[in-house]
Amino acid sequence: MNVLVVGGTRGLGRAVVVAAHAAGHTLTAMARDAAGFAAPVTGVRMVVGDAGDADDVERAVAGQHAVVWAVSVPPGRDGAHAASRGAALVIAAMARHGVRRLVCVTCAGAGGAARRGFVRGRLVPPALSRALAEDALRQEAAVRASAADWILVRPAVLTRGAATGLYQVLTEPPAGPLRRIARGDVAEFVVGNLEAPDYVRRIVLLSG
Repeated sequence: MNVLVVGGTRGLGRAVVVAAHAAGHTLTAMARDAAGFAAPVTGVRMVVGDAGDADDVERAVAGQHAVVWAVSVPPGRDGAHAASRGAALVIAAMARHGVRRLVCVTCAGAGGAARRGFVRGRLVPPALSRALAEDALRQEAAVRASAADWILVRPAVLTRGAATGLYQVLTEPPAGPLRRIARGDVAEFVVGNLEAPDYVRRIVLLSG
């Protein structure tokens, strides 16, 4: 299937591109800046654009069968509304092009990680982490209100590790804190649920 990975040039997005390619999907990666991006696999279509720009999102979504949101907003950028604004544009474009499946990895900080200053495995200033977490919650609200076949994925703090296959998938809040999880394991879960019905319209917590 044709899969768009928004934020697909680095970090988790890059890991999703690699895993999706290995699973036989046709990949499009969208990012603000492709400079210095060495495609980890061959045949990846690059769309250079801003997820906050409607025209850029429209170009990227056209012709896809599924969309993965794997954007990580670096500290210092205008991230206060980036996730929720991008999600709204992606959802609208998906509706126009008849794209049903959306797997959205948020940075809301499952298990309170963002509130402790961690966003996607990075330690950031508390005020910024709160702003990003709050916007991720707005993003999640937009996704849940959409007509898409969405899956919201809230991973624990990410490590840079490859997939281990040793992780937990939770649909209820855990009794204790979530354990750090390898970036590769999150990518593996995302790719494994591009077509599967198991977690459609559910919020999933991933723990190592």
